[in-house]
Amino acid sequence: MENEQHRKIIRIKDYDYSQTGYYFITICAHNHKHILGRIKDGKMILNEYAEKINKLLNDFIFKIEDISLDIYVFMPNHIHLIIIIQNDNFEGNKILSQNKIGIFEIVRQFKSLSTMIYIDGVKNGLYEPYDKRLWQRSYYDKVIRDNQTYEKIYEYIENNPLKWEIDKYYSMD
Repeated sequence: MENEQHRKIIRIKDYDYSQTGYYFITICAHNHKHILGRIKDGKMILNEYAEKINKLLNDFIFKIEDISLDIYVFMPNHIHLIIIIQNDNFEGNKILSQNKIGIFEIVRQFKSLSTMIYIDGVKNGLYEPYDKRLWQRSYYDKVIRDNQTYEKIYEYIENNPLKWEIDKYYSMD
């Protein structure tokens, strides 16, 4: 069992996570519980909950101006995503839009909305109850700074279900 109070949160000091860029994000289920489905023959089979939050993720991201999803994959106990922020809101020294949203807010809102879906499912007897939290307290992120890193991460996400047994989040559950 993880000790969340001692887990280090590594963020780039003084970095604006709402600025234009590509961001690799991993969101893990609390205690790496398999809440999203299973891997069968190298393919991820989404359960009903994962199907619902897959739709939520796409609808949610689509509604946020200047934010898009590049690639993502659901795994049994985590989600990997590349999120693109295109906050080109500057003309000279003048800010054109005050509606900048960053990675922290995107992840926070997604976790909140997806937890509400799960709670509704628990109330209706569709999902088993969970202990205190559905998602890990934080998330993992990496700012993608060059094409070589992007290609490596893209391939990792694309092939993640094929390599489930060697994934660092692998568990039999």
